[in-house]
Parts: sequence; structure tokens; C-alpha cells
Amino acid sequence: MSVNRQHEEVAKMLIEAMKEGTAPWLRPWSASIFRLCNGVSGHEYGGINLLTLSICSFDDPRYCTFHQATEKGWKIKKGSKSSLIKYSAKIAKKDEEENSENEEETFFITKWFRVFNFEQIEGAPALEYEGKAFNPIEKCEEILRNSDVELKESTRSDRAFYDVEKDLIILPNRSRFASEIDFYKTALHEIGHATGAKHRLNRESVNSPGSKNYAFEELVAEILTFRRSLSTSY
Repeated sequence: MSVNRQHEEVAKMLIEAMKEGTAPWLRPWSASIFRLCNGVSGHEYGGINLLTLSICSFDDPRYCTFHQATEKGWKIKKGSKSSLIKYSAKIAKKDEEENSENEEETFFITKWFRVFNFEQIEGAPALEYEGKAFNPIEKCEEILRNSDVELKESTRSDRAFYDVEKDLIILPNRSRFASEIDFYKTALHEIGHATGAKHRLNRESVNSPGSKNYAFEELVAEILTFRRSLSTSY
């Protein structure tokens, strides 16, 4: 796969993620305590690999190659699809002439590797995570249970959004929010978006994130969140 093609694919994925995400300066939750890394060597990913792997939907931040998993005695789950990462190294090329006064020339080599997330691997150690204590508010929990939309909390995700196609709300794990109120406000906001699904109120604005029309959708979600908060004793 060419470098340009890989960069174009990452750019498209990033743009789509930005359309669905929440502005970092407005997030009422802390950034993920986990770093995307190779779960065997401990190497932390950066650059284009950080962007590519961040967009994947796995909660576990650890990856490894097929060879590394095999050496550990782990097994890749049937049907699992790998993710492509880029490896670049700076190599020094010395002048072969003994009396040459030229400085060393350097060049980069690039290799591509395919890695699997630890959620795709049988036998891999479980991710250990201890969040801060969270005190549920029963009336808010009741609203979430009766919302008619699935809510999924992620230990690694730094996004909160409603997936229209899957009718699914993705939220950071509740233990990462500054307070219980912040978690419920965020959840209720996304539930507000979910009311616009085709099989509910069928709002056209919920299907156009990033457009001018979507500003109306955000207003609707905020109003619905406010109305629910009035009927709930925090």
C-alpha cells in the first residue's frame, strides 16, 4: 500500500471521527489514562499510528503483531481484522572513502505492519483498570434504562456521541467524569440526539453532523437535556 493512499484513508477516518466527536475544550471528563501501545514490547504508538488506532472502536489500548501473539501462546480470534501501522527508522549512511570530509548522510526506511487489538486475542491478559468511585443517582439511572437506546461506556474512548446507524450511544466510562452530574448531563444530551432517529421522531437534522442544519440538532438536544434535568432531583 502506497504512503499517499494510507495517509488519505487516515485523513478520511479522522474527518468522520471529528464530525461525531465532542470538542476537547468542552469535555467534562478526563483524557484516557491509557496510552495506545504494543502490549508485548510496551512501545507507545505515535504519529499517524496514533491517529489510525485511536479511530478504532476497541476499548483496550494494547496491540501486537500476529508473530508476537503466537510467541506468547495466544490465539487470534477467527474473523478478526488487523490494523495497519507504519514504522519509520532513520539510518546513517557513511561515505566509503576513508579520506572523505563529507558528513554522514541519513535516510529513512519505512515498513508496514499489521497488528491486532488485545480484544481480538484469546489468552491475552485482561486490561486492569480502576476508576474513581461513582455514586449512581437512581432517578437518572431510571431515565437511562427507559431511554429505548443502548448506551455503551468505554474505558479508553475520549468521545461521547450518538451513532445514528447503530442506534447506539458511546460514552467515556463514568468513572472518568469530573462528577456524577457531568456524566448524566452528557448521557442525557446524547439521548436527546437519539430521539431524532427515523423510528422515533425522524428529525432530518440528526443525520447531518457538521452541517449548518446540525446547529439546530444541538439546540434540540440541549433543550431536551434541560427539560429532563428539571424533572430529576439531583
